[in-house]
Amino acid sequence: MMGSSKIDVWVKEAGDNFSHTQAYEKLTGNHRQDGGSTAKTDGKRRYAWKLSDKGDDWCMVDSKEAQKPVFVDIFSGKDLKSMDSNGLSDPYVIVKLNNVQVYKTRVVPKSLNPVWNERFELLLPPGHTSYQDLEVKFSIWDKDTFSDDPMGSACVKIPPTYSGWFVRGWFDVKDGKTQEPQGQLNVQIIEQS
Repeated sequence: MMGSSKIDVWVKEAGDNFSHTQAYEKLTGNHRQDGGSTAKTDGKRRYAWKLSDKGDDWCMVDSKEAQKPVFVDIFSGKDLKSMDSNGLSDPYVIVKLNNVQVYKTRVVPKSLNPVWNERFELLLPPGHTSYQDLEVKFSIWDKDTFSDDPMGSACVKIPPTYSGWFVRGWFDVKDGKTQEPQGQLNVQIIEQS
């Protein structure tokens, strides 16, 4: 079985009285399974749980202490490096948090100024209780028939957090070897309030 993969929190309404199995079924809509973890948002509260190799491992907190969901928006790139013989590229983005891949965009064919407009939820890595000072790495790749080529990357460090925090802007895409700018990437990381 797997160990923890995120902060393990279950927020319950005042007066709720569920067993672990009932809580699991309420949150997932599924019958109990062994192993794994997941998270769910009902628009007001964030629910997460983990089933560890030592059985159910639960932490119940008041709703005001629950971590609000954080989303990453990958909007677009501009002036990216040409990687193909036609003078264009077929870029996509791989997002990593603490060196673990957490998302991959679709490929935008034949473009140096791609538009993705994609959003995903960013979950906290194990051992962290806040997003503060974490670094999100956006690596841009060129899709090829046999082997994809790296185009560069942009790193975004999350500043000290407060309620409703966000980071947004155009970030330089730098070559992995020379650190020379290879265009820019427009992204946003935002705590959903």
